[in-house]
Amino acid sequence: MGMTGSEPDVWTIIRKPKAIDDLAAIWLYLAEHGDDLADRWIDRIDEGVGRLAEYPKAGAGRAILADDLRVWPVPPYLILYRLDESARIVDILRIVDGRRDVGKLLT
Repeated sequence: MGMTGSEPDVWTIIRKPKAIDDLAAIWLYLAEHGDDLADRWIDRIDEGVGRLAEYPKAGAGRAILADDLRVWPVPPYLILYRLDESARIVDILRIVDGRRDVGKLLT
């Protein structure tokens, strides 16, 4: 797929099992304050993931955590992902609270 005009070149998003579990845990935690709040936050995170499909290299590299790890913020959450450039895939590895020790979550 090439770019025509200002149309982005969309990549495939794959959510790894831990990322799916992270989203479920985020929703359950936030739902303690109301389902609407939890739904809004999940929508915001999903918008961030969607942005990565259009602009996969937008996230900052975090070589200190892992050689090919990239991070996209949806404050206070961080979307941790890797790119498979040959297959044009964005692998969503984790979605975590950025106030936590992210390094420990990756081990």
